[in-house]
Parts: sequence; structure tokens; C-alpha cells
Amino acid sequence: MATKSKETILSNLKDIIGANLKDYLPDAYKDAKISFTEVVKNNDEKKAALIIQQEGAKVTPTIYLDSFVDMYEDPVASENEILSTISDIYVKHVKSGDGFGGKFIDRISGGFEGVKDIIVMQVVNTRMNEESLKEIPHREVEDLSITYRLYLDRGADESIATVRISDQMLEQWDVTEQNLYDAAVKNTKELLPTKVESMQSILSGLMGGDMDALDGGLDMYVITNEKKVNGAASVFCDAEALDGLCDKLGGSMYLIPSSIHEFIALPEGKDGGLSGKAAEFASMIKEVNATTLIPEEILGTEPYHYDKENGFEFAARYEQRLKELSNEKEAEVANMSFVINKADMDGRNEATNDDPEVAVPSGLHM
Repeated sequence: MATKSKETILSNLKDIIGANLKDYLPDAYKDAKISFTEVVKNNDEKKAALIIQQEGAKVTPTIYLDSFVDMYEDPVASENEILSTISDIYVKHVKSGDGFGGKFIDRISGGFEGVKDIIVMQVVNTRMNEESLKEIPHREVEDLSITYRLYLDRGADESIATVRISDQMLEQWDVTEQNLYDAAVKNTKELLPTKVESMQSILSGLMGGDMDALDGGLDMYVITNEKKVNGAASVFCDAEALDGLCDKLGGSMYLIPSSIHEFIALPEGKDGGLSGKAAEFASMIKEVNATTLIPEEILGTEPYHYDKENGFEFAARYEQRLKELSNEKEAEVANMSFVINKADMDGRNEATNDDPEVAVPSGLHM
């Protein structure tokens, strides 16, 4: 039997939801309009989504269909289970989001003054978000881009919600990208405080405190935020935390883009350590991206370097600069050696041109 494509399965699932979902919704929601859309997520990943729109509702939750495609393919899961699960998710989010949605509407209606204290950063890969970046204000840093979102903490369940800021919103507020950046640097540190944790501590927690099983020399740190959501932005808004970690790691460190949620920091270790291995890092990052991350969480494929003097930059650029400086020093030393040798030779030539001095033994006459 031929295996159905994901597109065919998704189409069948939409037909089932469209025809039957209202039978599973509570009476208060049976008049809602059911539709489907495609949402562009990070890295220009497109996701099929279900919209259940009630008349007069300020905010409508978006339900992504990926997990339900998996359920549909599972021979154990029934259509009844799929439809019941969707109904439960919708009702839960509508109830928790009523007041929450009102807050967003109130904030946005107040113009820039109403939102300037909830603007935060998100960092994405520039090339992988080429299409979406055409419509949003952003700031490029190497091959990454700082983008801006409105942030609200949902409170009770400790989850968060964000709305991406578009060029259209920027125009309506009559502000510049610099205004967004200045606000985001301040707010991201306050609303999503930086969290720097050693890899040893993280692994210890996962292993129930069995530190004996860990390598005591594991000198790696994870840079994220307390929510561990879009935490890679901490590298671009909290210089104090970054400089402090840099000092701890010997004044110079590599930064590995683990995902949009975090960076991993490692000491440079010039004496037989990690220095000069940018190409190896890049290969490792690509492999991890391909095997462990979902596409929309990939941040990049290149390693970076950070120190207080040069800031954040490609590791390859940093290593090339070190190589050039080393070549310049070698050339300088070689030139100094040539000058000294030439001076010695000139001295010998001058002595040769003079009459030789001859020591005459006592008692002998010449």
C-alpha cells in the first residue's frame, strides 16, 4: 500500500475538522467560524493552523495542526480523540486569554507610549528569515538579525505571549528602529532576565545530582533567560552579564548558537585549547541543527567570538585577525634580524679594509 503524503493527510484532517469540530465544542462556541490558514514562523517555516473565530472576540488562539497530523497517522488515535483534544485546547486558551487579549488591545491602542515598556528582542538568522525580514524592523549583527516583539506574561501558567512588531506598526507609531532598539535593550533585561548557568550544573540537575558521572573539567556555560524562551537575545542586551562570563572564562570566549533560545559559551584556551577551530565548530553546529532541532528553532551555523575589546563577531573573522597579527609580528622580527645582520656585516667590512693589527712577540723586530 502506498504511503500517503503529509499534504494528503493534512487535507484529510482539515476535512474532518471542518465537518465535525462544532459537534465537539461547548454550546457557547457552536456559532464560531472555523477556518484554516498558513502561519509563517521563524526561519520562514510555514505551518498549517486552525482558526476558531467567535464573533466579537478580541483575540483568537491559533492552533497548529502538526501534532494532530501525527495523531491522525497513529492507528491507535481515533477521529473522536483528535476532535475532543482540539476542542479542549481551544476552550482552555479562550478562557485564559480573554483578559489577556484585552490587555494587548489596550496597550496597542495607546500608541508607542502604550507599548514602549513591553518591547523586547528576538534574535533570528538573517538568511533563513529573508522573506519575513522584508516586512519588519530589524538590526543586523554579523549573519543574525535583532527583531522586536511586544511581550506579555500570561501570569497564572507562567507562559508568555508575544506579537511581532511590523514596519506598519512602526509607521503608525511614528518612531524609528533606534527607538525600538533602545527600549528593547532595557526591557529585555528587566522582563526576561539573563540566566547564565554552567553546563555541569544543568547536567547535574538532569542526572539527579550525580556529579561523579561528570567531567570536572567541563568549562561550558549556557546563556539564556529565566523563561528559556528566545534566550539567545540575552547576548545582545546584557553586556554586564556577558563581560562577567568572559572574565570567568579567561577574557575571551567562543559563542555557539545552540538555538534561538540559547548560546553556549566556551573558553578560547589559546594554549592547546579551542583557539583556531572555527571550521570544526561550524561543522559540529550544522550536524546538531540537522539532527536535534526543529527547523524553526535553528539560529545559525557559524560560531562566534566575544571579548571586551572587539565585542561579538564571527569566530572565523577573529581567528583571521589573529593570524594576520601573527604574520605581521613574524615579518617585523624577520626585518629586525635582517637589519642587525646587515649592521654586523658592514662592521666586518670596515675592519677588513683597515691594515691588520699584528701582535709582535717580545724580542722580535719586523
